[in-house]
Amino acid sequence: MDLRGHGKSSTENDLNLSIETMCNDVLAVVKALYGDSPPAIVLVGHSMGGSVAVHVAAKKALPSVAGLVVIDVVEGTAMASLIHMQKLLSNRMQHFLSVEKAIEWSVKGGSLRNIDSARVSIPSTLKYDDSRKCYVHRARLEETEQYWRGWYG
Repeated sequence: MDLRGHGKSSTENDLNLSIETMCNDVLAVVKALYGDSPPAIVLVGHSMGGSVAVHVAAKKALPSVAGLVVIDVVEGTAMASLIHMQKLLSNRMQHFLSVEKAIEWSVKGGSLRNIDSARVSIPSTLKYDDSRKCYVHRARLEETEQYWRGWYG
């Protein structure tokens, strides 16, 4: 599933990226799919999604969790980097003529080092802005600072 503010998901408040809200979103999707009798579930998450998967598992609200896989959750590095996050976000490119240009920028601009990785991870972070005729970041991360510590704490 796409977490709020990611991919093609949408909610009434995509900027409410508290760990509690995202965990509740995961639980709500499982309930919507399976009701009160979900099958064995393996939670898998990448980066912040990995943190959400860990928190969901730790809550023990899903008794059918059979496994947990987290990829590239860099808690210590992420926590240490938070003091620099607003500066990083203010320096990132805000709009792109194409998804491919955004992918190129993410590699040249330093946020990613591998073009193949960028081709997988970047498209779902963008949306097309009809009024500006360009692609923009889906989540306005600079407006979510109040939640950052909860993601990896």
